[in-house]
Amino acid sequence: MKSVSPGGFQAIRDSQLNRLKDELYDEACRTFDDAHKKDFGVLEKQGETWGFRGSFRSMLRLILCSDD
Repeated sequence: MKSVSPGGFQAIRDSQLNRLKDELYDEACRTFDDAHKKDFGVLEKQGETWGFRGSFRSMLRLILCSDD
């Protein structure tokens, strides 16, 4: 007898899509930081949510989650 996951197909699809979005976000942020490290100024060195780094992360999250 088959085991059915709570929520069915849609729940599995949504959880896997969210997992993939999180992985894509993390990889894109690492790539961005590596590629632009030399361009970061005082603001960007304050943390991931500051300056150019923060703008990139905010916009990327908006794009990845635009269909949610």
